[in-house]
Amino acid sequence: MQAMARLPVELLDAVAFFACTDGGRTGCALRLVSKALKDIVEPYRFHSVAISGPPKMKAFLRVWGASPAKTKGSLCHVFLATGTGRTGLYDLLVRVMEATSPYAQTLTITTASIPNGRIIVDVLFLPEIMFPHLTHLTLAIPAFGRHDDVKPVPRFPRVTHVHLALSEVVHLQDAHRPLEKLLSFKDCENLASIRVSGTSLAMSDIPYFLKWLSKSEDDPLPPPYGMHHLPQSVERYIAQLAPGQWDFKTEPERQNALRENAEGGKVKFKVLAPVPPRNQQNWKDIWLEVQSGVRDINCDWSPDSKVD
Repeated sequence: MQAMARLPVELLDAVAFFACTDGGRTGCALRLVSKALKDIVEPYRFHSVAISGPPKMKAFLRVWGASPAKTKGSLCHVFLATGTGRTGLYDLLVRVMEATSPYAQTLTITTASIPNGRIIVDVLFLPEIMFPHLTHLTLAIPAFGRHDDVKPVPRFPRVTHVHLALSEVVHLQDAHRPLEKLLSFKDCENLASIRVSGTSLAMSDIPYFLKWLSKSEDDPLPPPYGMHHLPQSVERYIAQLAPGQWDFKTEPERQNALRENAEGGKVKFKVLAPVPPRNQQNWKDIWLEVQSGVRDINCDWSPDSKVD
């Protein structure tokens, strides 16, 4: 501790910051070493938070409730996995979202459970859950219900990147429509990149989607499939096909249409080949790589995006 006291404050501050980029594990350990380390780490303890399952949610809420406002304000990045249990999950998710949503800049939520996936979506559609600072949203769930009776509200006014990853095969239009309602596209003035993984897309759909992507709000004709116009800010739309879906690489005509879009389309539309869906641990590993700087935060939305 005496040696630590002789280190420059700026260096200690940097060490504390980087110690808190692994979901909270190192930060929590350092807090137990000494009061001096606890004081140094405290401002960054919620910088990145990884919560897996209801027991961890309860523990997080206890610590959060006992923390000062300044410490809560350090929260930036949240990873949330539900696990398989459902007892009390809805209320816990509501409380975690209410706690973190005012501060979070990035959010990854994942579950392999179909019922838990429905709970996640139901909570995200609650009108009181708002993310004023969120820029990156990744939602990895089995399926996405339609929620036709829900009125769109500006939950994510600053979002720039959205990734909906489904493990149950859904046609792209059926995945897109509830997503545009959750985001309330008309309120997403900064949305640049959309990715939908685990989807199906027939060869005959390609021309319609390309036509839809080229439409503007001034176009008197409505977009196809009952979808709405994309925000003017959108630059690319990536569709990752589900396992067993047709690979467009064998269709020269469709490849030519996609190539023309890549060269001059208003919104670049890319179809990625089928791959197995990532599991919850895969998503956490990727999230940790982003927190540590090993992986670019925008990797999944890159024009040259790969599967992992």
